[in-house]
Amino acid sequence: MLGGDPRNFYFQISEQTALNHAAWALRERTALLPATVNWFCGKGTPAWDAARGLVVEPHPPHAPIGIVHLAGVGMKGRVWDLPVVGGGRVSTMLTRDAVLALRQSSP
Repeated sequence: MLGGDPRNFYFQISEQTALNHAAWALRERTALLPATVNWFCGKGTPAWDAARGLVVEPHPPHAPIGIVHLAGVGMKGRVWDLPVVGGGRVSTMLTRDAVLALRQSSP
């Protein structure tokens, strides 16, 4: 069940359901985009590339992530333990301000 209160379940999935219907049932032209366009952190922790100052895919070639999707209860305030490309780990939230601060503190 998504996000707690079961009464909200259908509301929470209605937009995605409508989009899926338009794309698949109506056979509209569709461009499937890579996960890096809208990285859903609830399904996979990204990595930090200190040399480039970017949030990236956790696996090579470590493509930059365009949008960090923090959907769900507590995701915006969560502190993430990110692997660092080349070794090590860094703890940070994944909000825009937190990532900008991390970028400024990177060598």
